[in-house]
Amino acid sequence: MRKKTAYILPFLLLLIGQSAESQIQNNIPDYIRQRFHMYMETVPWEEIYVHSDRNEYISGEDLWFDVYLIDRQSLKPSANSRIAYIELLNAQSRPVLQKRILLVKGFGPGQIRLPDTLSTGTYTIRAYTNWMKNFLPWNCFRKEIKIFNSLNTGNSTLKPPALEAATRSIDTQPRSGPINTDITLVLNNSDSNTLILSVSAGENYLTANGNHFTLVVQTRGNIDLIDSEVLAEGKARITIPRISLISGINQITILDSRLKPVCERYVFNPPGYRPAFNLLSPAAANRREKISLEFDLRDIPALAVNPANLSVSVAAASNTNAAGLDDYLLFGTEFGFIPPDVLNSGGQRGFDVKIIDSIMSDKKSRWIDWDEILSGNLPHFKYQAEK
Repeated sequence: MRKKTAYILPFLLLLIGQSAESQIQNNIPDYIRQRFHMYMETVPWEEIYVHSDRNEYISGEDLWFDVYLIDRQSLKPSANSRIAYIELLNAQSRPVLQKRILLVKGFGPGQIRLPDTLSTGTYTIRAYTNWMKNFLPWNCFRKEIKIFNSLNTGNSTLKPPALEAATRSIDTQPRSGPINTDITLVLNNSDSNTLILSVSAGENYLTANGNHFTLVVQTRGNIDLIDSEVLAEGKARITIPRISLISGINQITILDSRLKPVCERYVFNPPGYRPAFNLLSPAAANRREKISLEFDLRDIPALAVNPANLSVSVAAASNTNAAGLDDYLLFGTEFGFIPPDVLNSGGQRGFDVKIIDSIMSDKKSRWIDWDEILSGNLPHFKYQAEK
């Protein structure tokens, strides 16, 4: 009897393993969604944005700002953390000022008195939460400002060459996705109504996986599409209606028969029409003259009855084309450094699709990792969200 058990037990384990694998293959979309949902709950991604009243200051002045904490998946205010850390870094990336800001429903106003001892130079506002420390140095907000001091011109207008090179290496180094030279994915993003995908597979892929693959499209932690596709003579052409894709940066991933990512691309899906409120103000005003600002909410009636946080800054020589919160969140810290001239080109609806696609050709999400997601081995974090 014992001898039979010794032979039967491995056989039963083999049957159980085959049964589990068969269930996964028969219900791949549900299996992927379940793993993806578990990952999103364990690894939320916070984005923080600081709206300062100006970009240029004189030492000794007050720097006023508002802090917005956003959940990247929903693009809504995040309640995950209630404390934000604000730092002012000098040209040597050393903090000269640090402050904690209380966040209520993802929003917190603040003010810093700039010491009159600060020398003339370029400084950086850096902001993050305790949870975001798990993903430093990338997952933090950075913005450069200029501070002038006629009594202390200093020599801090430029960063040391070694530090500048190191910073550029961190921000712009290529981070390609899964590479498999035996399967390629070419995107046609020129049509305003559809996205066209062309997939080609070589003999090695076909021998190992047959003529099947799984296509997954996600945007900011939201599944747009999961579909099983078939290769005909090693090729497949897939047409995806844009209406089925969330606007923003779409991550397109091909999974092989073992649900391993073998090819990954990113494409920009521009937003459609989005109503915006108008701020009506006098074209010019004298110093200390009282003026009236009017908000025209006719295009967004919901703002007239629902709460909203609005930051309004009045300053001379402001850049009217400067990027706002929506434009910043298109890339956020998920993809890293984006050239300022791209962000300041008139908003997402004014972005050149070809330029954005070119920028994303050597980028990779620092948040969404399909190897980690489908392995089921969820990460453990040192820093927890402060409530």
